[in-house]
Amino acid sequence: MRSKIRDFIVSKIGDGSSTSAWFDNWHPAGPLSKFISARHIKAAGFNPDSKVADLVINGSWVRDDPWRDTLHNLLPQNLPSLSPSVPDKLQWRSSDGNLSDFSVRSVWQSIRPYDQTVDSYHLVWFSQNIPRHAFILWVALKNRLKTHDKIKIWDTNSNLICAFCGDCADSLSHLFFECSFPSMVWHDLQHVMNLSVPTDSWSDIINQLKPVSKIKTIWSII
Repeated sequence: MRSKIRDFIVSKIGDGSSTSAWFDNWHPAGPLSKFISARHIKAAGFNPDSKVADLVINGSWVRDDPWRDTLHNLLPQNLPSLSPSVPDKLQWRSSDGNLSDFSVRSVWQSIRPYDQTVDSYHLVWFSQNIPRHAFILWVALKNRLKTHDKIKIWDTNSNLICAFCGDCADSLSHLFFECSFPSMVWHDLQHVMNLSVPTDSWSDIINQLKPVSKIKTIWSII
């Protein structure tokens, strides 16, 4: 985890007294240890515990010799001007390059994997959803409900019958809209909501409702 978040943690320089000159991420190019060897540090009269305040003065490298020229060639970016009354501060650099105070949310948003938003997102996870209902719908959209047609794969001896109609084993399509009782409830709801969906197919109904769910009105929420 340390290797994943290290590049996101940035030292905002104040007086430079608490930020490692070599190992903290304070320079625009990153930690100086990526460019300068321990032998080079020792030869220049510094040590591994040196702070930014030991290297920088008035926005420039403190040393005026070939060591400084080498650093300037490697790292030509502007250096911070130290502010004696301002302490150094750690900040979080998001994946888009913006700096902010550390928070669990900012860390998660920066390191989590991203993928394309599925087109049924607004149908399931709108702000007024009932969590239990949203979860069931999400599982149903992934075709992962433990319906009879799935249970039969590993329990071949069970006599599974739809609890609503008693005519056959249920499935996702049967349980939603195709069975006589859910179909009756669905048609009554359509009348109440003034919604016209001329089909009892699960996939067709879902596809027709997806664009409706993106509209921010009371009817789209219902």
